[in-house]
Amino acid sequence: MKVCAAIGPLEGPELGQAVAAHIREDWPQCTVVSDDAQVPAGTEALLTVGTGPDRIMESILLVERLESQGPLDNILFQIDAKLGKLTHSDLVKTKVSFISDANRRVSRRELFNFRGGFQIYSDVPFVFTERCDARHGCSRCVEVCPVQSLHIVGGSVAVNEADCVRCGLCAENCPTSAIQLPRFSEEAFLGLLDGLNVSDAPKKTLVLTCKAGAVKIEPWMCVEEVNDVGVVGPRHLALAASSSVGAIAVYCADGRCVGKEKARAAVELIRYISGDEGAVLTFAEGPSGISEVMSAHALSRPPKEPMPFARNTWASYVNALRAIAREDASAAGLRLTKLVVSEACTLCGVCARECPHSALKTDAGVLSFDPANCTGCSHCVSVCPERAISLGNLPILSDLRETAVSQDEVVPCARCGKPLESARLLKKVVTLLGREDPMMKYCNDCKQRLAFESLLKRKGQGGT
Repeated sequence: MKVCAAIGPLEGPELGQAVAAHIREDWPQCTVVSDDAQVPAGTEALLTVGTGPDRIMESILLVERLESQGPLDNILFQIDAKLGKLTHSDLVKTKVSFISDANRRVSRRELFNFRGGFQIYSDVPFVFTERCDARHGCSRCVEVCPVQSLHIVGGSVAVNEADCVRCGLCAENCPTSAIQLPRFSEEAFLGLLDGLNVSDAPKKTLVLTCKAGAVKIEPWMCVEEVNDVGVVGPRHLALAASSSVGAIAVYCADGRCVGKEKARAAVELIRYISGDEGAVLTFAEGPSGISEVMSAHALSRPPKEPMPFARNTWASYVNALRAIAREDASAAGLRLTKLVVSEACTLCGVCARECPHSALKTDAGVLSFDPANCTGCSHCVSVCPERAISLGNLPILSDLRETAVSQDEVVPCARCGKPLESARLLKKVVTLLGREDPMMKYCNDCKQRLAFESLLKRKGQGGT
């Protein structure tokens, strides 16, 4: 993402110089100009700081404005949060669509490029098909959509733009981050938290709201607007709680967000597992709820050492849960998976080979399962030839570790002693054949040697 910061008039030239110096030192990937008219060609994301021209940036995919005046430290705090989001954003991928209808009327804002069709902004959820687990059996986003605008087509998820209400419940429920909202992508959110982490502010509060204008921003408060608070779930809150942020408020300003009750439940859930020592978490609703947001900000805990984020958002989520959870906290509602294997398992290894996230592995007659890698797609259930696998919900967070779920004696090769197969698998083969084949006792290498030796022996006896 090519990012530029335009520094407009601030309270005195020294303040503007200090802001520009901070960005150049801490955000070297960001170009700094003194006016948005100087924004270089090819810029994809723009941050304007201070008051200044408000012209439409028709070639910019993402624009953030920061007009707060006041102490330098607070301005730098806000800048770090905004640039963290912009420099990590994948909005270029998720926001562009095309119009092929030549008769469609478009506004000047929409018409900024022509490549076989008019290029426009779109706020519809975008599906990264290469990440989507629908081809492995996952259908979580389809199940939670309140208007049935999602369908599985060709092993991936398709979005009916006309029916979609942009509530974000699909993105919030996707364990692989395959479906994203352009204004609240996983990458951008992790970038926002990274920006807050690098700030040396004395306190840090993150407010996620459907209407940023309803919140009077106080010093050390970062306000991020989302289309619907339903996009905020356990994963986002756990990640934020494991960062240096001391208070997190989810605020449905008008009380009309489709996913507000799910967001409320997520706040209660993360507050429960983190206990009294974790970040202050609150859910507020309606005009009267602003006082709860301000109260959370007033109680914000001092910044702590943040947990480093992994490149994989599911791995980051699991690590965040481990970092914030109190001992023996229940895992209910966190969408973590428990895998149970019956005695019918022959340790054939198909499930381990087919698992798209390496949650299963076989070694020396033991089948191991790591719930930290499992997204619950259920592919292992469908490929198991013995129908020996079932999935459920992980009961407590302390179970979030690799364990053996099935094991059996490994029969060695009768000739070389190399591990052959599990006793149960060999027994099944005998059952299927209706007899025991003597060659079953040997590995493939020894079978070849025995066949060769038998051939030599026959030749020595005058055979052909």
